[in-house]
Amino acid sequence: YYALSYVWGDAQDKIPVLVNGKQLLITRNLESFLQRQRNTFSPNEQPSRIFWVDAICIDQTNLEERSRQVAFMADIYKEADTVLAWLGEETPISRIAMTALSRPDADYDTASNEETFAVLKYFQSGYYWDRLWIVQELFHARRIIL
Repeated sequence: YYALSYVWGDAQDKIPVLVNGKQLLITRNLESFLQRQRNTFSPNEQPSRIFWVDAICIDQTNLEERSRQVAFMADIYKEADTVLAWLGEETPISRIAMTALSRPDADYDTASNEETFAVLKYFQSGYYWDRLWIVQELFHARRIIL
């Protein structure tokens, strides 16, 4: 399975979705991720993918269940085949940063100032990197896809 690491976003700004015939309210950021996944493949190519997403897999209205599940979070991310780190919708800065980061042999000392600035700005901005939970989510991951 894939475990999703993401920022909920505004908890008051929720959208209804159907999951296994049951309506759930999810944040716009999660809806954006799910739409991106759906649009990645044509309907005939849809692979069978299993995602673990806290807002869907844990009953958020049940405080006792939420508390119990916190104890399993490290194991959930450790056992996932891949942790998908959803940093949000693509922006011009993120596009430049991800292009630069996709070259593992890149020499950032000699990279263009625009590339270096984009990478630094991208990683210092955004709510994703402000979350303490990402430490355990990414630390325990076998494989991470940004």
